[in-house]
Amino acid sequence: MSLPSFQSIYGQPALWKSLKQGFENGSAVHAFLFVGDRGSGKRTAALVCAAAVLCEGADKPCGACKACKQVFEGVHPDLVRLGAEGASSIGIAAVRSLQETMRTKPYEAKCRAILLEDAQLLTQDAQNALLKTLEEPQEGNVLFLLCTQLEGLLPTVQSRCRLIRMGRLSKEEMRRGLADRGVPPERVEELFAASGGNLGRALEIYADPDYARMAERCVGLLEGLRAPEELPAALDGLKDMEKDRQLCLAFLEAMELLCQRLLRRSLGLPDCGGSALPRRDFTSERIHSMMDAIVWARKRLNANISWAAAVEPLLKRIIGG
Repeated sequence: MSLPSFQSIYGQPALWKSLKQGFENGSAVHAFLFVGDRGSGKRTAALVCAAAVLCEGADKPCGACKACKQVFEGVHPDLVRLGAEGASSIGIAAVRSLQETMRTKPYEAKCRAILLEDAQLLTQDAQNALLKTLEEPQEGNVLFLLCTQLEGLLPTVQSRCRLIRMGRLSKEEMRRGLADRGVPPERVEELFAASGGNLGRALEIYADPDYARMAERCVGLLEGLRAPEELPAALDGLKDMEKDRQLCLAFLEAMELLCQRLLRRSLGLPDCGGSALPRRDFTSERIHSMMDAIVWARKRLNANISWAAAVEPLLKRIIGG
């Protein structure tokens, strides 16, 4: 199987062509900020860029040299990765340790590639420390910040990086991406609708039988939650998720995708398929309100607010409060 390359990244071909040229002619900037949802491909894209930085060939990344292979195997000595690793934040100590590393010479390559994952979890002190590095770049280092929520980063940090937004794929791009991974063509419509054009999420759904059950739970809430006195029981019914953040996020994602489909229905647009929709009509205003509550719930989870407190406003919007 061939290694990832700029040609294998789906969507925005002009962007990847421009980046490839920058790495080949030496005009690439010293810091990039990849922003996108989980599963949007930002980590793969950043690794392709890191391979281009470290590649020993002329066609960067060539995918054939030792450096390219080491990057995608995760063993290149000049590829540095820093992330939250399950913690709720990345503190100033981790950034200062990274800065110490950046002051040293690369081991093998002419330059060092640094992937700073979960950048939205950097504390404000950590971001202020990183800002000095971004303002006064240490020669021989290229940084790739990966972020799911741009709002979590200081504007000063954002402005000193080249911003790359990982967009949602078109249906045709999704069809190509799924086909390249052996997914039957008859599943494309369903997976495109369920993932909202997010290839990584589409592949997760394809491989995860639990997704359908999560969507069914969301449909049940949208159909059955109608009166304020039903709120305590609804919250109790979601209590099993409170100790599993990924489960909470999966619930919010399934609910958001259902809301998107409900919005299409309210506007008289055709549904793209997937799980059954609730047998209940919502106005477009109510649906927008629920989607706002979903965004708010994600932010509250990232701020370590309890699951009950994060999801309760959404349940109230479903009721109509």
